[in-house]
Amino acid sequence: MNAINKEVAEDAFYRETEDLLDKLERYKETFLDLDLSDEGELGIMGLKIVMENLGAPKTYLELKTIMKEVSKGKSNSVSYRDFLTIMLGKRSATSKLVTMFEGKAAEGETKVPGVPPKRDLSSLP
Repeated sequence: MNAINKEVAEDAFYRETEDLLDKLERYKETFLDLDLSDEGELGIMGLKIVMENLGAPKTYLELKTIMKEVSKGKSNSVSYRDFLTIMLGKRSATSKLVTMFEGKAAEGETKVPGVPPKRDLSSLP
């Protein structure tokens, strides 16, 4: 994984990414935590955990679709290189989805815990 991080750090496409080295190290740690089988690839459960942590739980079929798109139909798992493409890439639709979900997850953190106030029909949009 260190070799892949080095390749990505030297890639001209990613050079403009802010705090690239820090992000690569965090993504490596995250990937290792989510690699439940210790095979160097994320399975369906690892991807499920990623999406749940982003606040966007997915069905089994949705997860399979994401995995196919990311691995370009080659396998039923996500390699570390594919994971970095998702997290750093601005090219893929999956990256846009993840970014959107990250934004929604961050918005959700500002909510005040507790019971919501009572509403009546006139207060609804």
